Amino acid sequence: MNVNGRIDPPGDRDIFRFTARAGGRIVAEVYARRLDSPLDSVLKLTDAQGLQLASTTITKTRERDCTRISPILC
Repeated sequence: MNVNGRIDPPGDRDIFRFTARAGGRIVAEVYARRLDSPLDSVLKLTDAQGLQLASTTITKTRERDCTRISPILC
């Protein structure tokens, strides 16, 4: 599955919902830096009830800061 988001206006959030299988692999990529965007991006993975499973922040000074809350992402 491929999804595209757009930050407009500033502070905007894009939320995507998908179905995954237990034990499956999820790969999420942000292309902002490769496109010379100054975007500091945050990705959060939650379950159907909204419980956060994993998150990562990508900034200009830090390639990736990944918090593994469950051993399914990062």
